[in-house]
Amino acid sequence: MKKHALIIEEYACWGCKACEAACKQEYNPVHATNSIKYLSVWGDGPKLMNGKLDFMWRVNVCKHCDEPVCAKACPENAITKDPKTGIVLSDDAKCTGCNALLGKSGDEKQETSSCKVGCPAHINVQGYVSLAGKGKFQEALQLIKEASPFPSICGRVCHHPCESDCSRSQIDEPVAAHSIERFLADLDLNATARYQPEIKGRKEDKVAVVGSGPAGLTCAYYLAREGYQVTIFEKANRVGGMLTLGIPSYRLPRETVEAEIELIRDLGVTMKTGVEVGKDKTIAELREEGFRAFFIAIGTQECLRMEVEGEDLKGVTAV
Repeated sequence: MKKHALIIEEYACWGCKACEAACKQEYNPVHATNSIKYLSVWGDGPKLMNGKLDFMWRVNVCKHCDEPVCAKACPENAITKDPKTGIVLSDDAKCTGCNALLGKSGDEKQETSSCKVGCPAHINVQGYVSLAGKGKFQEALQLIKEASPFPSICGRVCHHPCESDCSRSQIDEPVAAHSIERFLADLDLNATARYQPEIKGRKEDKVAVVGSGPAGLTCAYYLAREGYQVTIFEKANRVGGMLTLGIPSYRLPRETVEAEIELIRDLGVTMKTGVEVGKDKTIAELREEGFRAFFIAIGTQECLRMEVEGEDLKGVTAV
């Protein structure tokens, strides 16, 4: 019987237990006549030995689980158990190197994927790519809209840093997450009935959003989903902010922007244009009208001083 040892460095290990699957696949072919023991990483970490940190984790034999936790936890179904032999198999074509965490479920592992970390909006990129790959287009769109209300816009103008951080590039090429997002969004744009997120329950509280750019619209979207009565005040004659006034139409079609804005209107958000808060209407007047909270999203299209005490002090940088 052969014996195998395993050395694992704490800071490099993802805890995905792929070593177990690989060990079983490599050293126990179906035709093997003699069974051997396999490695299993113990999750109790390195030990202090002789006053120094020992970077060797202890190993134990694989338990040959009836329902392997590694297979359950893999969000891509890349790890499976052969029903005839009991061998745990790892499919390199499906594996995305998702930076899995030991003891976490598939959904929880999505939280740690490098593509999601690299996304400015922190969209669950790996999650919606996986769902789209399984043909679950509606579910994939819903997952995107948990973090971003504008997939059709981001699918056109985002510089997709998620792809630069894609772990799949360590195998062949990054996943085209940007194109997949646009595909999902365009399906929804052209659908007879578009996806409308559920409103949790109507509230009496009124919220004023000053500015109708991406930040203001996003704020209104999520507040409306929570049931708040939201009104957007925009000093320009159309809503959209830099989406309509800054990005040219050949790069971002106006009908695409309007379609996303219309969806926010359908959630019950009121949008008033040609109203400059501070001149046409003051915060005090809005309070008298019953607004309880305010979100200021006036943008940074102009370089302005804040006119607050201390902004000229050494070490203070205005950006």
